[in-house]
Amino acid sequence: MVKLILTALIIFEAGFMVIDGLHGLTTGNYIGPKDKQGQIVLGPWSKVVSKVGIQPNSRLMKTLFVLFGVIWLILLAAFWLKIQWAKPALMIMAIGSLWYLPVGTMDSILQLFLLTRLK
Repeated sequence: MVKLILTALIIFEAGFMVIDGLHGLTTGNYIGPKDKQGQIVLGPWSKVVSKVGIQPNSRLMKTLFVLFGVIWLILLAAFWLKIQWAKPALMIMAIGSLWYLPVGTMDSILQLFLLTRLK
């Protein structure tokens, strides 16, 4: 059961990153609520990536979303195939996405908790 919950959490977060990044690359905007002027309102994660020098609405950031999500999903497949290094790799991905405030952060914390419970 823990493995299934973990899988759902990863598919939710990594899958959304892929979809949101691809949507941003193809339409120019991420998926999300709009302000009164019709502009997409980015979450708190955008302030985090800005502080490290990445423009949140840039092609680079959208591409990073897609790559990060795809890698994460590949690692999930490796985990299900019982490849030895997959569990620590998933932990690294969850730690590496703690910046994805607010929902991604909670999702990643839950993943880390579940990963520590698995043998």
